Amino acid sequence: MDHVIEVRFPASSDVVIKAFTDKDFHLNKCDALGSTGVELLEHEADPDNFFVKIRRQMPVEVDVPRALRSLVPSTVTIAHKDAWNASTKTGFIEIELSGLPVELSCDASLRDEGDECVYRYVWHIKAKVPLVGGKLEKLLANDMDEKIPKETAASIPLLDAYR
Repeated sequence: MDHVIEVRFPASSDVVIKAFTDKDFHLNKCDALGSTGVELLEHEADPDNFFVKIRRQMPVEVDVPRALRSLVPSTVTIAHKDAWNASTKTGFIEIELSGLPVELSCDASLRDEGDECVYRYVWHIKAKVPLVGGKLEKLLANDMDEKIPKETAASIPLLDAYR
């Protein structure tokens, strides 16, 4: 299943990409979100290409249907790799959800719209569970609908350092 989410930042895409290509921004965002067990696993950067891989624990914030409760813990360990190209302002995100039978990745892009930057996520969600896989995919999409606006709100104050 593909799931599209767009959020807006009150800054230009130049400011946002500068932040997104700094590992400290990603670590500070994890702190602002109250993530626990935050660990920097990998990081590389050159003038155009950047990636960071971070592991952290996050609560599942949506109601889990009874049919999925045995598959979905209340807190999940996430290892996410964010990769960005600074010149094209496009990225790719890979997420490993410990203990969940799901493949989760995202094509990401930034574009200016007036005085704001629009961050577009195109999530690719594939549950590897017979019978209830579609329900698990929808649950994860709903969880992202809850989390991504919170991540955006936590990120906005951090952008001041990149203006």
